[in-house]
Amino acid sequence: MWSRLGDESHGPPGTYYLNRGGKLVNNFWETFDQVLLRPALLPFYRADGIRVLDRIGEAPLLRDGVIDKRFSDHPPVVLWLNTERELA
Repeated sequence: MWSRLGDESHGPPGTYYLNRGGKLVNNFWETFDQVLLRPALLPFYRADGIRVLDRIGEAPLLRDGVIDKRFSDHPPVVLWLNTERELA
């Protein structure tokens, strides 16, 4: 998970950013939410197949670069697996 977030992510660089009442508590994103795959599923995984969403449809989940808590305190993590692929 760590290698797929931060600079390599198309979404936020983590899944949690502590902000209380508009006052920053920390200056960086945390990675609390993760996806675990069993070894048998690794052949179906693509390196670009995981993402922390910053919007759902037209609705942005971040406001001014931090989590908009009207929706959740953690943006969702999405994992795509290539289930069409056959194992040799």
